[in-house]
Amino acid sequence: MGAGALLTLYGRGAWAHDTNGFGTATVFFQSLPGIGFLVTAAKPDNNSALATAGAKYSLGNGWSLLAQFDGQFSGNTSIYAGTGTVRYTW
Repeated sequence: MGAGALLTLYGRGAWAHDTNGFGTATVFFQSLPGIGFLVTAAKPDNNSALATAGAKYSLGNGWSLLAQFDGQFSGNTSIYAGTGTVRYTW
């Protein structure tokens, strides 16, 4: 690493529990009383693991780079997201 540069690694793990995993909702229109319908979605698992991992590289001249990964994992779903940032502060 160069003079004044700093590399920071971080991570997070968590467990999520969904107590309301019905996957259905009844929808009504306020402007049309008595008109409604049922929306059915995929039922998520009640338990899932959450994970975040990232790195931040701060240069000594005000520039920094950030890369981050977020994920949610369960028996029937996998959700991934990534973020990259280039930042300059003065």
